[in-house]
Amino acid sequence: MPKTPAIGRQARLLGYECLLFLFALWVLHRLATHDFSMAVTKAIWIAPLLGIGTTLLGIGIVRGVSGLAGREATAYIGLGRARAARALISVFLYIILAIAIASTTQLDLSGIAVSGAVTGVVVGIAAQASLSNAVAGLVILFSRPFRSGQFVTVRSAAFAGSEYTGEVGEITLFYTTLFAGPQEIHVPNSAMMTSVVTLRPQSLEVYLPVLIPADRWSSLSTTDLTRQLKAALPPNRNVSVTVEKVEGGQVQLAVRASLAGDEERALLERGVVHAIQLTPAPETGAPVALD
Repeated sequence: MPKTPAIGRQARLLGYECLLFLFALWVLHRLATHDFSMAVTKAIWIAPLLGIGTTLLGIGIVRGVSGLAGREATAYIGLGRARAARALISVFLYIILAIAIASTTQLDLSGIAVSGAVTGVVVGIAAQASLSNAVAGLVILFSRPFRSGQFVTVRSAAFAGSEYTGEVGEITLFYTTLFAGPQEIHVPNSAMMTSVVTLRPQSLEVYLPVLIPADRWSSLSTTDLTRQLKAALPPNRNVSVTVEKVEGGQVQLAVRASLAGDEERALLERGVVHAIQLTPAPETGAPVALD
């Protein structure tokens, strides 16, 4: 692969930087424990200057490692998950860097630890919803129950029983974006984690109202109609037939389907006509039974 030499050079450069960083940490530790000569130890500018330089070198290493890992992971896990992985690696390495610098310079972190614990509890309570969205976003990004570009139907109790259907757009740490025609829907990832998500390779939602006489309906059933309509369409198409109402000696059916385009819609309409032997009324467009 053409990128391999460049990647190898970057990895070697990061290796040299890590060796230099470890050496700088060793020098800082010797300065903190007064293992050098008195002249070096009494030079008050050496330790702060070396500490700043070591910290900047560590930051450079963290950015280099996370950047290299993110670029290489993009081809395998996608851009969204690669960004999340890069952020996680950066946070983890920055924590290690801070602990290494603090322990090497023998800083007293007891006060910071206590105040940090109290602050963490307060922030955790205040940001509970955001944290739950972030954790759910990480689970979605790495488990991949759905991907960008797929068509899904999302139903959850958090939506008060309603459902959302559309194409999955960007998946971030906090929100999943659905595109339903011109409408853009941002669903919190915590709600997506507790939702029933139906994957659909289709992009067109079709609704056909059908009117038939009640005496003819006595010889039909929604199960038989659904089976016949599915047989008239390509495989893996979602079709449902339900009874909406019975009024005035007529039964109104609702035929709903998730299709790939207008050609399949025409197949569905022909299947309805064939299954129930109906024809569209010229004025309303609603099917009525042939005598």
